Amino acid sequence: MGWLFYWRIIVLITFVTLYLTNVISSEIFLSFIIGITVFYGIPELFKFLKKDICNRKQQARRENK
Repeated sequence: MGWLFYWRIIVLITFVTLYLTNVISSEIFLSFIIGITVFYGIPELFKFLKKDICNRKQQARRENK
């Protein structure tokens, strides 16, 4: 899991550097950012919300007992 996290940071830094040095166009950079948001950010958000909702339900059950 740790290597995967570092790999993502390296790719992100690489794309930002390529964009800032005008090696890639803004369309490519924006499509990269949108791709990360759609295929990684949104599913992670749903996982977090699902986990949070389950935790709140469990906590409510404990308080009601």
